[in-house]
Amino acid sequence: MKYIAVCDDDVDMLSTLKKVLKKSGFEVFTTQTEQDLYKLLENQKIDLVLIDYNLEPDDFEDHTKNGLEIISEIREKFDDKCMKLVLTTSPNYAQLEDVKKAGGNEILFKPLFPLTKITDLLTKLSNESCD
Repeated sequence: MKYIAVCDDDVDMLSTLKKVLKKSGFEVFTTQTEQDLYKLLENQKIDLVLIDYNLEPDDFEDHTKNGLEIISEIREKFDDKCMKLVLTTSPNYAQLEDVKKAGGNEILFKPLFPLTKITDLLTKLSNESCD
């Protein structure tokens, strides 16, 4: 079974993604803050992390970074070359290069529909080798 962490400040998005990804065979963990995400990564083997780009510091008192900064920090803190990092954001192809530089593997544009495309992409990413 593949383990996915989803970090988003939108509770409805978390709920929808959890349902859809579970139906596709993933074990799904959800968080709303970067601190909870870091705790999860320290205590649980995660194959893929899905992070909202627009996690803004003022959304929750615990937030200090946006999703792009969190991806970069995950790459620095956690030496797991196999972990795939995906950023979700509003359509902006210019951000794709920034995501790659930060250590991200892919970008998904919101709204995240059709959901089958998301599950197909995440399944593909989670099955890629670590080489």
